[in-house]
Amino acid sequence: MTISIDKKTETLVTITDEARTQLQEILNEEETSNVALRIFVQGSRAAMTLDDTERDGDVVMDFDGLRVLVDEESAPYLAGAVISYQNTLMERGFVIENANLPQSGGGCCGGNCGCGK
Repeated sequence: MTISIDKKTETLVTITDEARTQLQEILNEEETSNVALRIFVQGSRAAMTLDDTERDGDVVMDFDGLRVLVDEESAPYLAGAVISYQNTLMERGFVIENANLPQSGGGCCGGNCGCGK
């Protein structure tokens, strides 16, 4: 898969308003003001963590003050991803929806859950 990425202008991901609000609240609790959200691909899953270090080659995005970092190896797989926040009776948390991630198998979830079914 080859996706051309202009690191200065490309918006790789979309973050819903509710997810941005929830993330901003989490970042506001951090003691360092330089902390950002890092989104990356590990195996066949997308993940998020807090990070205060911008690395060479990172794609840096700003969503109304929410700084988001993506490493250059993960960027092609995250192009077009949507980060949302669920708050239902059964589930609460962030969800990364992305059709570009490699599938690890079949099963009811298309192989994205890591269960191998």
